[in-house]
Amino acid sequence: MNKMPEKFERADIQVRRVLRAARQSPLTLEQKKEILAAFRKQIKTDQQLRDAIENESFGAKAPGIYVFEHNEMKAAVKWCGQRYSRAIDHGFDTRNYAEFYRKYRRAKARGEITPKHYALVRVRPFGIARSKGVNYLLMEHLTHEKKEFVLHGFKAKTELKRHAEQITAERQVRIPQMSHLLTLGSIETPEGKKWVLALPHDYF
Repeated sequence: MNKMPEKFERADIQVRRVLRAARQSPLTLEQKKEILAAFRKQIKTDQQLRDAIENESFGAKAPGIYVFEHNEMKAAVKWCGQRYSRAIDHGFDTRNYAEFYRKYRRAKARGEITPKHYALVRVRPFGIARSKGVNYLLMEHLTHEKKEFVLHGFKAKTELKRHAEQITAERQVRIPQMSHLLTLGSIETPEGKKWVLALPHDYF
């Protein structure tokens, strides 16, 4: 097997470091199951929790993500709406999201796309929940800072959009929306700054 060029190995290591730093509460599989079960139980009876999540989606911080805590563990909660067809647009069905990333990685491995200004990582879902007619998605909690990216990330966003459109045109899969990109950080490569980005579980 051909060895990956050293500069790409260094870049991959740096990207993983940025991702590890952004993961506020890296959980084991059993912990993911535990916090999902706790949320499903609490959301059925806790009106304050339902109101807090809805306020993050439609209040002053909208569109926001609620951080659910249980036994010192954290998960990001996304309000996906009531009507199922609309909930899918807001990431409730995670299969297309996983399929997009699978095809993205394949295109990258084959050299069909070569990101120069960004590195794309995936937001891991924990599971889904329903209560009082509302659909919710639980996923890993990542910290992100958009201010600097808004000022300096135009090339990265443009390149990512071009690659995503190329993949979806050739492979018939939906693109997660890019209006609310998650900027986890940046790394320095011989070619310049590279932004570490994640796409939200959202298509609307």
